[in-house]
Amino acid sequence: GAAVTRQRPGVLWTINDSGNPPDLLLIDTTGTLLATHPLSGVTNTDWEDIALGPCPTGRCVYIADTGDNLERRDAVSLVRLTEPTLDASYRGDRPARTAETLTFRYPDGALDVEAMAVDAAGNALLVSKGRSGGVRLYRVAATAWGKGVATAERIDSLAILPNAGMGRLVTGMALSPDGQQLMVRTYRDL
Repeated sequence: GAAVTRQRPGVLWTINDSGNPPDLLLIDTTGTLLATHPLSGVTNTDWEDIALGPCPTGRCVYIADTGDNLERRDAVSLVRLTEPTLDASYRGDRPARTAETLTFRYPDGALDVEAMAVDAAGNALLVSKGRSGGVRLYRVAATAWGKGVATAERIDSLAILPNAGMGRLVTGMALSPDGQQLMVRTYRDL
């Protein structure tokens, strides 16, 4: 995943997938690593996507720890932290920052989810990969943070016919700035 910051042109936040340290990475549009920001208090079980959105402290970076290739995780999580201020000196290895975690479940059992966006209200929107049961849209309410294990709300099924052999499994998504359009990406299509 990648999320474009509003603070500096041509700069993006990104993450590494499972098996890597829980680091928030800052890169430019050529892929050059500008800064590494370790996150404390969280683990990278299977990080998949990243987004920017509102939160009680202003603007936050959200990370979806929702990957589950075998669809066996009883619960998954979202990680968030206030977006660091990016002045011109923001480079290199940065000090660790504490992030908060929201653990949640899907109402219809374990799913593999690699796509997340955050809407203007701070709700996390998640789209299942399509390994089982079709491609579905879920919402985790912004009000769920700090209240124990939450249950995502199933919003709808999407008219995407999943097919691993044809590269049609969902791998990412983005929400338009006005919140009216959702772009969903598979391995081969938008």
